[in-house]
Amino acid sequence: MPKRRGAVGMLLDNGAEVRAWARRPEALREALAGAVADGPDSAPDAAPDVAPESAPDSAPDESPDTA
Repeated sequence: MPKRRGAVGMLLDNGAEVRAWARRPEALREALAGAVADGPDSAPDAAPDVAPESAPDSAPDESPDTA
């Protein structure tokens, strides 16, 4: 076990048992319990479907001016 860390045991949906270590195990346990209670539908999308408007569509034209 890592120094100054507390263990938090978890039972996954597939039946596997895993263990995590945290400096504040009570806070981790509460956060995990809240995430499980909220369910997967309440989690924000990891990647948006639409690119941000501030991203350029292509590189700027760097052709020399000959006029």
